[in-house]
Amino acid sequence: YNLKPNNVVLSRDVPEYNQLFKEFNNGTHKLKYSAGGSTHNTLRTITWFLQQPNVTTYIGCIGNDNFGKILKEQATKENITIFYEETSTSNTGTCLVLITDNARSMVTNHGAANHFTIEYLNNSQSYHYIEKAKIFYVPGFFLVTFPEVFMYLCEHAHKTNKIMAINLSAEYICENFGHLLLNFIPYIDYLFGNEEEVRCFAQFHMKMTDKPLDIIVKSLQELLTKKEGGTVIITRGVNPILLATKDEIKQFNVKKPLKIVDTNGCGDAFVGGFLAYLSLEKAPDECVRAGAYCAYESLHQTGCTFPDKVSFDPSS
Repeated sequence: YNLKPNNVVLSRDVPEYNQLFKEFNNGTHKLKYSAGGSTHNTLRTITWFLQQPNVTTYIGCIGNDNFGKILKEQATKENITIFYEETSTSNTGTCLVLITDNARSMVTNHGAANHFTIEYLNNSQSYHYIEKAKIFYVPGFFLVTFPEVFMYLCEHAHKTNKIMAINLSAEYICENFGHLLLNFIPYIDYLFGNEEEVRCFAQFHMKMTDKPLDIIVKSLQELLTKKEGGTVIITRGVNPILLATKDEIKQFNVKKPLKIVDTNGCGDAFVGGFLAYLSLEKAPDECVRAGAYCAYESLHQTGCTFPDKVSFDPSS
């Protein structure tokens, strides 16, 4: 299947997805199931880190199948409030993650997630939680399929003075759909991404090739113009995290684990820790440290999972 370490391949590029899935499930390498995807990982992190049930709400679309059932059961078990639009025309989205030493490759089938409708967002039950929320978090994956829903949330957050956060999510999104993202960036309060994603976005949509990373990050921060105080947060693996505000760019060293079990969901965990502390109205510096702690704990687990207890020291 020509999979290489750290690749992310969409199912439309891998028509053999179902066959690949079956081969791994029926072969010597048995699959371990974890409820995802990216946003679910982040909400799982927030709930774990705050040790408070049902402080997050997830709205999405699943299929009327066994994977959808597993996803709902897992979310309920993890104390995440969920509202899933269900469709009979597509199976629940799945992602096969292949791990070799410290590298990974992912083969993704978005499935039912591509069938979400703005009408479902507007129903009375969903809208109740939209009005109740104080932070909205949307991954770049969602922008590709539902830009009208994204704008709906951006405008709601802007009118009600709530926080809107987005994740660049993947290099292919930055390259191929960055022109869409430019329409939404002015509404964003917190923009997350890793170094490769930011450089890709800068190359294709900001005419900034081979510029120092701090210059790129500052230019990106300056695009967050609808509200005062837009912030860009860039993770860089084992290298220092960058935090860019209107006043300055700060660096934060990260703790290096002695052993990495799985990098899958590490970025999602970082965002979860950051947003969890942001919900407590902590300063950006503290939010970065909280995010780094959650990412560190996730690296020691398979999938985006965590130990039973939180042992975060804000002063470390």
